[in-house]
Amino acid sequence: MQSPRRSARSRVEGTNEGPFGSLKPTSRKMSLPFCEICHFDKQGHIVSGGCYYDQYTLLTQLGHIQPLAVAA
Repeated sequence: MQSPRRSARSRVEGTNEGPFGSLKPTSRKMSLPFCEICHFDKQGHIVSGGCYYDQYTLLTQLGHIQPLAVAA
């Protein structure tokens, strides 16, 4: 039997004012939806979880990669 789990959708917004891993700050704004899924034990404590988001959209908004060209 799997442990009980819950999910939450949200949006994070901010400005890239510090390093993002090995990437330098760009001072660009970002707004990104994400989903978090948590698994709980029988006492209701979180025992594991994960956060899922679109890295392509994030890196594009921060200016670290160029958007894909759209075919005409």
